[in-house]
Amino acid sequence: MIRTYLKQVWELLKQNPLFSTLYVVGTGLAIAMTMIMAVVYYVKIAPVYPEVNRMQTHYLSTARFEKGAEGHKSTFQWTVSYKALQDWFYPLKNAEVVSAFLWDNMSDNSYIQPADRSGDFQVALKLTDPGFFRIYSFHFLEGQPFTESDLASGINTAVITEELARRLFGTSEGVTGRSFSMNYVDYRVCGVVRGACYLTSKSYAQVYVPYSVSTGYSEGKYDIPYLGAFNVTFLTKDDT
Repeated sequence: MIRTYLKQVWELLKQNPLFSTLYVVGTGLAIAMTMIMAVVYYVKIAPVYPEVNRMQTHYLSTARFEKGAEGHKSTFQWTVSYKALQDWFYPLKNAEVVSAFLWDNMSDNSYIQPADRSGDFQVALKLTDPGFFRIYSFHFLEGQPFTESDLASGINTAVITEELARRLFGTSEGVTGRSFSMNYVDYRVCGVVRGACYLTSKSYAQVYVPYSVSTGYSEGKYDIPYLGAFNVTFLTKDDT
């Protein structure tokens, strides 16, 4: 029976080759696009590496402040400042981990100067804190995250991905302690991690450094002490 059906299909294909080709290709493309969209949405919302704690992770990405007397108020919408982190968010008792990352010109426009002088290239950079590596479960191939002492001192240290390590040093092994130039400043590698997918936008980068290496990170914006450029991430103890 199946052989008969296949013969009939083959005869129809030979009788209308153009229509049959368009039909088969169109159906295949539709199925392929559906599968691609399903995979993209799965990566964006499911607990995948390194964002395995998505059900317990919450984000503060915008904040609005008003300034001025009643009737003459100006509204500013951005995110929060370093002072807000210290006064409001880091001390929170009902969050298991609180982390922050800084969006500024350095995070958007950072370039590495390779030792072989093959030409500067741009990298995805995250300016963050040690809590970042407690929220996101990165697999360290060697080394470890930078520490609270590194953050407090503003030392130029970095966690890099294995792909970037191979590009810079020709290997992803034994690179902890070695240095590379970024924005014409030397950074020491303190750890190498397995890279994340760029679709996991909250955690994705090629280089992770303490936000304290950025000039003016602790300053408020527009003379509002609690307005700044820090996004805050909270890991709660359950999914409520």
